[in-house]
Amino acid sequence: MSKRINKVVVVLSHLPWDFPCDYIKQTSLELAKKSRVIVFSPLNFPTLKQVLFDRGIRENFLLQFKEKKVCSFPSLAYIPFRRIDFVRKLNLNLNLLFFRFFYRLKFGNISPVFWAFSYQLSEIANFFSWGRTLVYDRVDQIASLDAEEDKIARRQDRVLLKAADFVFTNSPYGLDYIKKFNRNSFLVPCGCNVDLFLGKRPKTPKELAAIKSPKIGLVGSIDHRVNFKILYSLAKKRKDWNFVFVGKPFSDQFAQFEAVRLKEKVAKFKSFANVFFLGQKPKERMPEFIGAFDVCLIPYDASQEFVKGCNPMKLYEYLAMGKPVVSCPIEAVKVYSPTVAIADSTADFEKAIEGFLKQADDQETKERRIKIARDNSWEEKIGMMWDKLDN
Repeated sequence: MSKRINKVVVVLSHLPWDFPCDYIKQTSLELAKKSRVIVFSPLNFPTLKQVLFDRGIRENFLLQFKEKKVCSFPSLAYIPFRRIDFVRKLNLNLNLLFFRFFYRLKFGNISPVFWAFSYQLSEIANFFSWGRTLVYDRVDQIASLDAEEDKIARRQDRVLLKAADFVFTNSPYGLDYIKKFNRNSFLVPCGCNVDLFLGKRPKTPKELAAIKSPKIGLVGSIDHRVNFKILYSLAKKRKDWNFVFVGKPFSDQFAQFEAVRLKEKVAKFKSFANVFFLGQKPKERMPEFIGAFDVCLIPYDASQEFVKGCNPMKLYEYLAMGKPVVSCPIEAVKVYSPTVAIADSTADFEKAIEGFLKQADDQETKERRIKIARDNSWEEKIGMMWDKLDN
């Protein structure tokens, strides 16, 4: 018990607690098995009016307080007109001050481990000096298709890379990059809530009842990463296949989806008779949809810097259910070939999908897929990272 009390991790959140790609939530819950955990969102501070009257913000504001395994410190905009930069910085500093006061009251003189995910935290890099360790859990490669946004993001990323005591990434491509700025950098598993998917054989959801097989599916955000050129060609050529997309079309990264004219591409793709956009669904329902897919896709544009350095969580969700997967050539994914089929053109995607549809999976093949998912569980990832910190 004393070991737990003597270690406190401050998880610095920048996303809603139940965000579909829930790496902040899962990391927090896994760390809570090893230490005390407090979640703090220093850069996102809603107004009291929003908390009271905006249902979405209020639910997210209160949601993490319901977690018994972690505690949380709420950030608020104490001073109005927060869009003015001077006022925003004043609110930011007030939240940092109140958090430090709260922390000292609750944990005394125990120096915290700060666990950061967002490069935007470079703005408060000096704040971390009173902690024992700064961890930069760099989930994705930092890159944008918008030139100005890309320049700013890379500069902020470099600040945090140099300030961190430990940097972790789930991408071999990302590791090569960050080693230039911080030698104390390590490659770790992706992290996936495999228990949500393992051994599940759910009934076909009602949303798919009228869609005939074969169903070729993708779960996750339909955003600037998607290679619509390949998908257009596939859907046109293979009218005997139905393509199903479960996720929110577009994202909050306005500059990026404007750069690729995403709205137009999605509208065009929706007009295809064998293409179905089902919208975003709760994470808990993902096994229903993945379980109904005959083949799962990761059809990204592999020429993009962000894609080169990513490691899609959906890959391990697919594999945890024993599903065949066809992916574009992402470095973190290519290591699982031939269990995961790698394709870089319309012809390659078609050939790989057709191969999976013609050949029934045996138990050994499914077990190979499931093992890859298990090796990328949150327990495996956080366990490896924690060992590095302990050593």
